[in-house]
Amino acid sequence: MTVPADTVTAPSGDPAPARVPWWRHALSALVLVGLLAVAGVVADTAPSGGGWQAPVEVEGRLGETVTGRNIEATVRSVSAADSVTTSNGWQGATTGAWIVVDLSVAAVVDDRASLLGGAVLRIGDRSYSASDRPGLSVLAERSLSVGVPMTGPLLFEIPRDDLGSADGRGARLELGLDADPRVDSLLVVPVDLTELSAVPTIETDEPVLGIPESNDATEGAAG
Repeated sequence: MTVPADTVTAPSGDPAPARVPWWRHALSALVLVGLLAVAGVVADTAPSGGGWQAPVEVEGRLGETVTGRNIEATVRSVSAADSVTTSNGWQGATTGAWIVVDLSVAAVVDDRASLLGGAVLRIGDRSYSASDRPGLSVLAERSLSVGVPMTGPLLFEIPRDDLGSADGRGARLELGLDADPRVDSLLVVPVDLTELSAVPTIETDEPVLGIPESNDATEGAAG
């Protein structure tokens, strides 16, 4: 009877792979948990939808200078009237009411192509843009200079019912360099329209550079 010899396996040329220490697996797991936690925080704090494009609101009060990135303004007074006559002879009558804002406004750092392109009176969910029909006798769409404010009127035509409404109590004047103020400064000044009594007519002064000591448009005004 032949007894088989013990089977001998020849060693391979490649060494056996080294074992990964247990602590490296634990460290990888901790790093993964940390990354997931950071991702969750970013997701919770990041603006949703178009929030990242929202304007940067800078709120002030009547008579207070409010400064944004490249616009600075002071709302000197707010009045209401049945009709308006501007310095160039333009006349506006309305079945509603005219809100007349006496404003000083300037650029802050750069006046190249700087305009008062956004001037809105917001009443509840409704917004009224400043009228540009009177042309150069109002500040709407006027060029701005750095450090030298221009003072003059803004005119808003609104329904008369808004003067005494709950929304009128919480109205706000919004001012910006552009009609679309996303990702830029938007100056906001609250205005209580219920405090205004409409006078028959207001005659506004011509816009001027600088800040005059007095302005006839302030008659019957708040502020």
